[in-house]
Amino acid sequence: MRLKIGYITTNNAINNVTPMYNLAKLFNNVNVDCNPVSAHMQCFGHVLNLMVKALLWGQNADPVIQELGALDDDVNATQKLQLWRK
Repeated sequence: MRLKIGYITTNNAINNVTPMYNLAKLFNNVNVDCNPVSAHMQCFGHVLNLMVKALLWGQNADPVIQELGALDDDVNATQKLQLWRK
């Protein structure tokens, strides 16, 4: 009887495909079934976070998030909201 890997959860970065194939080779070499395509599950929380950012800020959310994060703690919520709405 062989062991089988159910799922491996990663974020949805494209560079996680190669490690999945490498892991599958390692597992298969030690008699553990692992299909790199069907076992690769993208983290729903990460995908949801990216979707919400895209809805709120469009496709280029990083500059907005960096600018909001760089504001002093003295900046009130109204000023942050005005910056966010730009």
